[in-house]
Order: sequence, then C-alpha cells, then structure tokens
Amino acid sequence: MASVAIEVAPPARRRAAQPKGPAFQQILRWVGSGFSGKERPTKKAIRLLLVTSILGVIVLSGLGAALYAYNDYRIIREEATDASQMLNHLADDLGLGKGSTKTKLDAVQTKAALDADLGRAMRDLQDVHNRLQHPDFVLSLAGTLPSVRDKLKSGLVLSEVGIDVVSMLQELTPNLATVANLLITSPIATTSTDNTPLLESANLPGLARAFDHVQPIVAHMVQTLESTPPDVLVAALTAKQQGELMPLLSGVSQLPTILSIVSEFLKLPSAPALLGAPTQVAYLIMTLDNTELRPVGGFQGQYAVVGVNGAHVGHISLEDVYNTLEPVIASDASGQAIQAYNGLKLPQQSWYNGYADNGKGQGLGWALRNSGLSSDFTQSARYALWYLHNETICDWTNNKIPVGYAPNFCVCPNYLNNPNYKCIPGGDRIPLVAANGTISGYSKDRAKMAGVIMIQEKVIEQLLDVVGPLKIGCPYNVTVNSGNLQDKIHFYQETQAGRSQGKKPCSSATGLSDSTKRFTALLTQALQAKLKTLPKTQLFKFAGDLINDLHTKDIQVYLTDPTKPQNSDASTWYTDSSTVYPPDPAEQKFLEKYQISSEMYHGADDSLTLNRSDMTGWKLERWIKVHLVDHVQIDSQGIVTHNFQAKYDIDIPEIKIIKDQNGNVDYNQTNQAIFSTVYNASFGYQYVEYWRLYTNQTATYLQDNILKDQYYPLGPQPSTDFDQRAYFQGVLNYYANIDPNSPTVQWGYNTGGDSRTPVPNVVWQVTNVEHNGKYSLHVQPQSGVDTDIQIDITGPCGKKTWNQPLTTNTVLTVPTAHC
Repeated sequence: MASVAIEVAPPARRRAAQPKGPAFQQILRWVGSGFSGKERPTKKAIRLLLVTSILGVIVLSGLGAALYAYNDYRIIREEATDASQMLNHLADDLGLGKGSTKTKLDAVQTKAALDADLGRAMRDLQDVHNRLQHPDFVLSLAGTLPSVRDKLKSGLVLSEVGIDVVSMLQELTPNLATVANLLITSPIATTSTDNTPLLESANLPGLARAFDHVQPIVAHMVQTLESTPPDVLVAALTAKQQGELMPLLSGVSQLPTILSIVSEFLKLPSAPALLGAPTQVAYLIMTLDNTELRPVGGFQGQYAVVGVNGAHVGHISLEDVYNTLEPVIASDASGQAIQAYNGLKLPQQSWYNGYADNGKGQGLGWALRNSGLSSDFTQSARYALWYLHNETICDWTNNKIPVGYAPNFCVCPNYLNNPNYKCIPGGDRIPLVAANGTISGYSKDRAKMAGVIMIQEKVIEQLLDVVGPLKIGCPYNVTVNSGNLQDKIHFYQETQAGRSQGKKPCSSATGLSDSTKRFTALLTQALQAKLKTLPKTQLFKFAGDLINDLHTKDIQVYLTDPTKPQNSDASTWYTDSSTVYPPDPAEQKFLEKYQISSEMYHGADDSLTLNRSDMTGWKLERWIKVHLVDHVQIDSQGIVTHNFQAKYDIDIPEIKIIKDQNGNVDYNQTNQAIFSTVYNASFGYQYVEYWRLYTNQTATYLQDNILKDQYYPLGPQPSTDFDQRAYFQGVLNYYANIDPNSPTVQWGYNTGGDSRTPVPNVVWQVTNVEHNGKYSLHVQPQSGVDTDIQIDITGPCGKKTWNQPLTTNTVLTVPTAHC
C-alpha cells in the first residue's frame, strides 16, 4: 500500500497583540462598530468595563436621584416663591407697598384681600413643608449629600417659620387694617397739628386679644429659629434674600416680650386716655446728658412737650430749658407766691445744697432742668411735671432775634413793654411745630399730661446705627454717626468754637435756639425726617433695642392718669405729695411687672443702690467706671454685715500743661485744655460729687474711712422721698492739680493729688432680711452710669461670689437653711 505523505504545515506564527489603546477607547470603538468581533476589547478592558458599569450604575443612580431631587427642588422653590409673592401682596393689601397712595384702609375690603393671599400662601408653605418633612426616596437620597442636606434643612425650617408667620397674620387679620393705618400714616406726624387720630378706644380690646392669641405662635417661631444653626438657617437663601430676611429674624427674639408688653398695656383701664383716645394728651420728653451726672441719670438741658392724639404722635421739637422755661412762678405749700428763680425748694431736694448754703436749698436754682434730683425716678418725674406746670413759657416766636442769638432767659412777669418776647403761664402747653421744626406759638389750653419719658444719648446712638449717618446742614455742615455723636454734641454745646459755629446765619432757620442747643435741635429734625422714609423692617430690630433700653434705664418712663382732676390743677405742691401727678396703681403695677418702672426697690429684702450726682457742671462721667465691692457676712442670728467700697476708675485723657515762652505756666491756656476735655462749666479745679448709698431700712451704721477732702458720710437716715429705705450720704471731692514741675495735669481726691482713685468705704448691719430660708440682695444700677459689681455673700451654706456688669436690676440670692 502506497504510503501517502501528508505534509503538515507548521503552525502559523502568532502575531504579537497590538495595543488597542486605553481601555476606555477600546470600549468606545467596540460599541461604535456594533460590537464587532474585530473590535472586541481585551479581557482587561472588559474587566474594567464590568467594574465601571457597576460603579456607573451607582453613580448614575445618584445622579438620577439628584436630577429627580432637583426637579422636586424646582417645584418646592416655585411653591416657596409663590408663597413669598403672596406674602409680598400683603404690603399692597395693607397699603404699605411701594408707590401706594392709600391714606386709610377699608377694613372689610382689606380683610377679604388678606384672607385670599394668606390662604394661598399657607397652602404653598404647607406643601413645601410636607415635601421636606416627609421626603420621597430620591429626595432622601439627595439629602445625603452635604451641600444639599443644609439646603433641605434650611427650607424645612424657613417653611415652618413661614407657616407660623401666616398663622400669626391670620389671627391678626381682623385688626391688621387698624395696625396698617398706623404704619401708613407714620406714627410721627409731619407737624404738631396734623396728628389726626389713628386709633379709637374701641380698637384696643380687639388688638389686645389678637396679641394674646398670637403669642404661642410667636414662641414656637422663636424656638425654631434659636434651635437652628445660623449657617443652616440661611443655606437655602441667596445673598440678596439673606440681606432682606436676616434683619427681620434678628429682632424676632424680642417679639414675645414686645407683644406681651403691648397686650398688657392695651388692657390697662387708662390705656385709651394714655393714647389720647378720644382726647389728646401730652408727654414730657427730656434728654439726659449722663456725662454731667444727676440722680435721675444726667443733666436735663432740653425738653419737648409732645401731643398724642389717638396714638398719633405730634412732630417733636426740642426746646432749651434755659430759654423757654425760666423763671418759676408758683406758690409754696403755705400759699406764699414764689417768683424768684432761686426761691423754690421742694422736699427731698435740699440735701444737695446742705454743704453750700446751710441747707436752705436755694443754691442751685430749682427749675425743670434740676428736677431730676431724686434717686427714685418716679419722684423725679413727678417733680418734672410739677415744674413744667408752674413755670412760665418765654415765647420768643414773634421777635427778630436771629436763630442762635437767643438770650439765656427772659424776665417774667415784667415783660409788658418788651417787644422781643411774651410770657405765657404754664409750660404744659403743646408747641405749634412746623414740618422743619420751627415753633410758631403754643396751644391756648394747657395739655393733659400723661407721663414723662427720659432718654440717654445712647438711644440716639442706637437709632443712628439703624438709619445710618446723618448730614446736619447749616450752620454746622457735618456728618453725625453713632461713633461721634457724643463728641459732636459736647463740642457744639460747650466750647467757644462750637458755640460760635452755632451763631452763624443760615438761609432757612429751623427753630429758635441759642447757640449751645442748636445742634441737637437740628439733629432731632434730621432724625425725624429719616424715620418717616425708613422701611419699617429696618426699625424692627430697633424695637427690640428699646425693650432692652427700658431694662437698662437708658429709657425711663413714668405714667400718670391724665383724666385725674389733680393732674390738671397742680399749682401747689401739697404737704401730701401723693395728690400731685400720682402714679396710677394699675399703670405702676404694669411697669413693675416688666421691671421697667425705674423706681427704687422698697421691699422687705436687703438692697444696695449707689446714686451719684455731679453738681459742679463737669462732663467727667465719660471717664469714670465704678466698681461696687461689697463683702456680705450673714451670721447664725441672721444679722447681715456689709463692708462696702465704691472703687473708682477715673481715666481722664492726658492733658499737657502749657507754658509760655519764659517757661512759666500759662494758666489760661491750660484751663482751656482742661475745659476742652472735661467741659468744666465753672472753670474750677474741684469736682464735687454728692452720693447716697441706699439700703434696707433696718440699717445700723458701724464705721467708715473718713479721709480728708474725700467724702463726708452722713447716715444712716430714713429716706423721705420713698418708703422703706435708709441711706448713707456723702460728698466726694476730686481735683485737677496744675503742678509747674509736672508736664501734665495731675488728678486726685485732694489738693495734694494723693490718689487718682478715691475709694469710699462704709460698714453697716441690717436685720430681718432672711425669708423662707433665703437671703436676697437687690442691687440696682443708676441710669447713665458704667458700673459693675464685685460682691461676695458668706452665710451658713458657704460663700458665693458675683463679678459682672451691673446693667439691669439684679437679685443675688443664697440659701441660709437646708444647705
């Protein structure tokens, strides 16, 4: 059999695999070729594809969720925007929108429009809140991303706040037209005669009920906001929205207190009368200069009698006490006529002059400007109303004397042949004020006085922070802000250069004033003009500041029922002083409830109040800080011993002693340098400070540190200007020393300059001040004084220490039993 040779071809040599490029490109070519075998990717690329696919599913799922979430977010945003637009409509419904020409709202039409817009806003906000509070799967998945999570949380919180706001407005709807009418018209009238009523007495009960109903809603809103971190709260807002919303939210924390105070006020039996409904009443407003300290909180150089008609405040024009209300024409308790400026002495005021004129009480020249000499604000406010009623207005409105040149006072009643002024009995008349602040005369009839409001410069500084810097025109042409207000006022009031500036003529004079007070008169007009154009939202936070100012005594308020007969016939200060401008019991209880009465504590507990007064005219208080140091020891018998010190930090800026070309002290120039720093009204070297240290009525005096020329203690004595208090009384002297051998003025408590910081020290004991196993010490600040407390109380249960600023009434309590 023939063999067959079979030729076996050698195996073809395998070609080395050519690189197919990056795995991602291989996959793209394979997909692009319709999954052709020729373009099949390598196993490594396929393995990478599998891993990538798995990761892709995860990523794309997240992306899909994010896209769905964005769609939800878009819907949510549209609903939130719609709700916001509905709320914006409220401004138009209430006549508060831009360009609104409404001057008075129809309550029925307003309620219908409000109901429609509020209902739609509520539906949208509730839908937003429900979507965010109960998110679907994709929204929940998106919420795991940090950048989204804060936005969702922000939206949830803000929608909840929005629901609260709408609920609150729905509760207020029946009364919103009343409130809006207040805002449309502006609470401060353009002139003193166009303050037509904004409220009627019939409106008050409904407003009070509405404010009561919304308080739980407001409390929930505050709790929601305070429990949310600030960065989370604004995460869903644009920068523009944050700028619009945050000023409102910043004042919300004070809203419960504001509503509570307003509601309680509206429930007072005398509320209609206090608001001038139905008959106009007036309030005495006084500005306090705390740099020249008085017991009430500062020197009273300017005042305004302001009419209030149905809650509509008349235009305010500050007047000079010196030019308008001197001298006093009155009668004393015996009926003796008093017409001399220095001839009047009211009870409890003479103690300041006991060192100057043997207790006659005539050295200061009693008048409205010195009415704040009682440590108890209630008493000082009543003095102020009494003086206002009994003093005589010097009416300069018909004269030809240029603004800034008014003399210091007129002579009444010897005015018959004087062409420059006329005298009008009684200062309690509402001035006729034009829009620019010019006074053209006074009301024919005396006003029914409803109370007194005294304010510190700090309040004006706060207002300037809200409204921004103000340009004061001719003759000053300066810009005033919160930082330079005090310096500007003192420069233009106290220095020769400043007063000369105030005498310069202007094309449009605004109100009669002498050169010392012209600047503050113009400032008052500029502030009112700004306030009338300022959005109400910007004033919302300022309302919270005002509540705080009431507690810190930067604003002090006294109310008296203007309908009481004795308040319209107060020509004599009766032996029983309670018959003249007495505090109405319900009004006083209201002020005490919210601790805004500014009265001295007069209860059964122990107490401590240092009240100081500069009677020499130095503007020194801005350089003083006082530390009340009290070491309190309670023994086993309940006897309480106080070892008290008032430590002064007096930090007057360095004043160089000026010498002439021969090296001798130029006392005139040096005195001017001292004056320009402390504004020493008398150009004297001695600062005299009278002070009283008030405590419990059981006080027994033990000892003191009598230092020559420092202070002279008198006490304890029963207080005569309010009940259940005793006081220690003293005088502190402080000197400016011009030593020719020193380059700068030296300061000390005596003429030798022994110490820069006097430290009065008094030790006393009180009894029967423990109650129910506790000892409480009531410590009260003085208005306008920078003070802190450094107090320790040691008793049967150990020792407790306080070291803190004293800005509000403070109660320090320790247990004395059941330790």
